[in-house]
Order: sequence, then C-alpha cells, then structure tokens
Amino acid sequence: MTTPTQPLPKRQPRPAAPELRIEAADATALPVIYGWAAENSWSPGEHDFRCYLEADPQSLYVGYLGDEPVSAVFVANHDAGFAHLGAYMVPPQHRGNGYGRATFDAAMRHAETRVVGLHAVTEQVKNYTKSGFAADYSTWRFSGVLAPARTRTSGEIVDAGQVDLASLVDYDARHFRAARPVFVSSWISMPGHVARVVVDGGEIVGFGVIRPTIDHCRIGPLYARDAATVAALLCDLAEAAEAATIALDVPETNPAACDLAAALGLSADFEMVTMFTPGPLKPINRSGVYAVASAELG
Repeated sequence: MTTPTQPLPKRQPRPAAPELRIEAADATALPVIYGWAAENSWSPGEHDFRCYLEADPQSLYVGYLGDEPVSAVFVANHDAGFAHLGAYMVPPQHRGNGYGRATFDAAMRHAETRVVGLHAVTEQVKNYTKSGFAADYSTWRFSGVLAPARTRTSGEIVDAGQVDLASLVDYDARHFRAARPVFVSSWISMPGHVARVVVDGGEIVGFGVIRPTIDHCRIGPLYARDAATVAALLCDLAEAAEAATIALDVPETNPAACDLAAALGLSADFEMVTMFTPGPLKPINRSGVYAVASAELG
C-alpha cells in the first residue's frame, strides 16, 4: 500500500524588482553623494556639489530603486554652449545592472546641444570614448607640503570680495570654457573657502581659491599672468587657510604650471584625461591656468 503523496505547496510569485527611476535631484540628495565620494576615496570640498547645484539647479541626476539611491551624475550647464560632467558614481553593490549608464544618458540629455567636458580617470577613458568623448590633454593631481619659498609679485593680493564681481567673472571666463557668474559668486563665498585676487594697476592678474577637504586643502581655480604671480598667490592662500597639505589639479597644457608645482615640493599623484564631446570650444588663456577649480566638476 502506497502512502499518498502530499501536494507540493504552491510557489509564491517572486516580488517584482523595482524599476529604476531617474530624477533631477536637489540638495537633499547631497549627503548620499558625499558619502559615496568618501567611500571611493574622493576628496571633494564640503560645499563643491552645492556650488554646482546653485549654478545649475537641474545638474544632479540620481537613479532610485524604490526610495534607495543607486546612481548619480552631475552635468552642469554653464552657458548656452558648454556643460561639464562629473561625480559619476554607482555604489559597488549596484554596478553591472545598467543603472549608471541610464543615469548618465539622462544627465547628458540635460546638456542638449552643448559641448560637454569632463576629467576622466585613465581606466575610464575607453568607456567615455565609446560615449562620444575625445581625449584632449592630461590633467595631473599634485599634492604635498609646500616647500619654503621666497615669493614676490608686483601686484597686490586682496580678498576676492574687494574686487568687482563682474570683473572677476570676466577674468574667470578668460580661463574657462564658459562665463559662470553664479558659480564664481558661490565658489568665493562658501564657508571655509578663502578667495584671493591679485590686482596690478587696477587690473586683475591672478585669482585663486583654497577650500578644505577630508584629506587636504584643495586649491582651484588658480590663474595668473606668470609663474611669479601664481607662486605668491598660492603661498598666500596656503598661509591664509593654515593648510598643512595642499592639492591642485594642473593641466599639462601649461607646462609652467607643472614645473612650478614640482619646484614648490608637490608630487604628481595621478593622471586624469580631459575629454570633450564634438563641437566648438571657446578659446581660453591656457598659459594662465595653473589649476582648475574642481577635477570632478570643472
């Protein structure tokens, strides 16, 4: 006599995985973004991303699974012709699912027909090339303790708040691919940021900002008419911020900038590749750029 078999329990349907939802996020998303940056050993300034949201309130795109953020990227539109991409992040546990790419695509659509620039770590250059970016030149992260130096400049170093903002925005635009008045105003006035301008004969001949990060103080932008002016400005910024260790992101398009960084005791830590999508780029004074404002965000 056989024992009747018990009916197998009905298999319960597996809950459907939540679909990725991509939104233009506001400042309430920034604590998560800063947390991811720290986990990736990035070292942005405390207010870096906030400055970009002030410059372009639609610049931050975040992907969500339900209420959980799983991807993020900034694309800040600086003017009608130029945008900058950065802080492209997906936590390790969510990689390989296409979330980052979908968020990247949504952010790139925000740029519309603008040329988009970015600073890529070398291992990601091939991926960005597949997305339509082309390598232009390298940008190097220099860091260390400033060597003692005697610096002199014929100009006067003053606080950025003492100069006409419109003139400072114009000076920044000579060294960047777009005029960015909201960003400049925000960048020089954030808590912890120290901004200095070199003035000679009523003309701006140098501009720099230093800000604290978890690992060091980062200087950028850093512009000047010559190496002597920038050396004086750099040392003034480091002293004003009481910075033990500094870092700056130096484009190789200004060989004098790399030489100066080495002469002041800073070491090249790693290389980034500056890339752009096709289209016309506004000419800039490359010989005056000693450091960009932010490797992550332009």
